[in-house]
Amino acid sequence: MAEAFADGATAVDHAALAATRVLRVEVVNVSLSDLPYGALMNIVFAEAAGGFDDLPLSGLDDTLTGQDAEAWPNTLRKTRFLSAVDPSGNTFAVPQG
Repeated sequence: MAEAFADGATAVDHAALAATRVLRVEVVNVSLSDLPYGALMNIVFAEAAGGFDDLPLSGLDDTLTGQDAEAWPNTLRKTRFLSAVDPSGNTFAVPQG
């Protein structure tokens, strides 16, 4: 666990770990096989863009605080070029009520 909270760990990371201790959550080490997990990122980005499609389309993504190259607003803008994120209206409406 110590190596996960070494270089690159933020104050938020340390606060999250401290919160698990307060809640008496048992934190266990896990290891993942060495696979090309980065290949899944387009799927993650497409799913995020689908869930937050209204932000870049309405311009509200400009109001989000993180605007650097790797921040979510720019990621959502880039995913508009993925064919999986298509505002063609081929979605299902969930009845309200």
